[in-house]
This record gives sequence, structure tokens and C-alpha cells, in this order.
Amino acid sequence: MELQNDQNELASHLSARCGLAGKVAHVCSDFLTHDWSRQHFDVIVSWLALYHIPERSVLLERCYGLLHKGGCFFTEDLCARKEFTDWERSELVTELFANCLPVYDTYLRDLKAAGFELVSCEEMSDDWAAFTRERLIDYRTQKARHIEVHGEAVFTTMEHFYDVMVRHFTGGKLGGIRIVA
Repeated sequence: MELQNDQNELASHLSARCGLAGKVAHVCSDFLTHDWSRQHFDVIVSWLALYHIPERSVLLERCYGLLHKGGCFFTEDLCARKEFTDWERSELVTELFANCLPVYDTYLRDLKAAGFELVSCEEMSDDWAAFTRERLIDYRTQKARHIEVHGEAVFTTMEHFYDVMVRHFTGGKLGGIRIVA
């Protein structure tokens, strides 16, 4: 499920290119308001998306309610490690659309409050800080190639985004979490 139409179309296109169009159903809708028509799932997976949604308890209760008994919830998501300044929070909201960044322990409490049983929880912050740093270095190293393929404007936009990620992860306040529940 994807909220943004352009991203949903891109995902559909990529599934078709990979020969998976018949195996993957793409839906463009709002997860919180979508009519699931009594559907239930064995697995719900989210990569770097839950931090966009400020209605935390509604989101997690909906996820829990959509799972079959014994179903599995997996997420890799952003979280806070320390308190952000007003400027940092503003940048995260503007650049990442980060509308909900609970600290690690709060993230886990929110899942438990929604009914989840935690299977595994990993603090990914240091790994993601290293990854984002290496990604930015690699991206800059291949600047000429990226500009040739995508143009100067795309290169500049992506370089800025990667730089924001590096600053916040290496600054020690933005973190990453991997959960199975």
C-alpha cells in the first residue's frame, strides 16, 4: 500500500518489470482509512514508513487487528535516540516527513500497548549511520555518472537528502530500529 500515486505507479511498474505483476497487488490508499473489507494478513511489513504517520496508536492497533492470529509484523523504521532541537525537528519534518519519532523504549511500549508480542528488537542506529555515510561518499564519487544519467537537479536533490541523513544519524539523535512482533 502506498499513499502517493506517483510512488504507487512506480512500484507497479517495477513489479511488472520483474515479472511479479501477477503476484503483487499494489493499492494506492491511506493505510489508516482504507476499507480492508474484513481482510486479514499473515504478515505486515514496513520499511521506513511508519515514522511518517503521527496517529501512532491508531496505526499500530490497525496493524495488529489486520493480522491473523499468530501473524507476523516486521518493520525497519526511524526513531529518536535523544531529544531534537526545534531546528532539527523542523528539518526532519520538512526533509523526511518525520511526523513520529519516538525513542526506542517508547516504540516498544507502543507496540505492546497495541497487543503485539515482541519477538526481536534490534537497535540499528550505528549500522545505519555507517551505511548513510558510505552511501553519500559513494554517491559523490560517482557524481559525473549520476549527472549524466539523471541530470544536475536530481543529483543535487539526492546529494542534499543523503547529506541530511548522514548529519542526523552521525549526530547521534536520529536512530534506526528493526522489529519482529
